[in-house]
Amino acid sequence: NDEITESLIKNMPYAIQIGKTGSSESFKELRDKLAIMHYLPYTSYARDISSNTMQTRLLLGAFETKEDTTTLLNTLREKG
Repeated sequence: NDEITESLIKNMPYAIQIGKTGSSESFKELRDKLAIMHYLPYTSYARDISSNTMQTRLLLGAFETKEDTTTLLNTLREKG
């Protein structure tokens, strides 16, 4: 199973934020592109402090340390 569970995400505090917006619908194209590359992005919701609005964040991966994100981040940058 390739799915990242909520419990894994809670135990692995680092992820790569691919984007942030007011609605998850605006991520469709980006989600589709990542799916073609065999990545499983997921959404998270957080309040934007400056505007006091809810924001939808598109995230990728679940990592134990910040340094663990480096390999995936570099791969994504290479693939564009």
